[in-house]
Amino acid sequence: MKKYKQKIIPEIESDIFKNLNPKDFRKLIIKKYNEKLKGKSVINRDLGIKIEFINKGRNKISYGSILYENKAVTILILDKLMRYAEYNNWGDRKESDNDNIIGYLNFKAKAIINNKKEHIRISVIVTNTGKFHYHHEINKWKK
Repeated sequence: MKKYKQKIIPEIESDIFKNLNPKDFRKLIIKKYNEKLKGKSVINRDLGIKIEFINKGRNKISYGSILYENKAVTILILDKLMRYAEYNNWGDRKESDNDNIIGYLNFKAKAIINNKKEHIRISVIVTNTGKFHYHHEINKWKK
């Protein structure tokens, strides 16, 4: 069986997030997520699973950890990243997770952000309802 490889690499510029204070930065992320992704889903080409975009993923990006331009700008191409990401491995649930979480499907994806190739880690939450929801992380951008 031939292993899936990401062949389509989305490109984006982070100009939209330049010179914003943290409060406006988070507001813009939430606005863009709600406009482009909330309530929608994509089929991942590697595993063929339907991944849904819900508020939990939005909150993970905007409030769950350190926020920076490269991470934020991926919201604008997240549907493509989720579609073309490569499955990497399984992650067990944490003791602090809700009871409905079984574990995590971990993916890796590539994107060109500000003309530089970046590697993005995407974690998809697997629930006992048979649904898949996402959150993601990206390497920090060093100026």
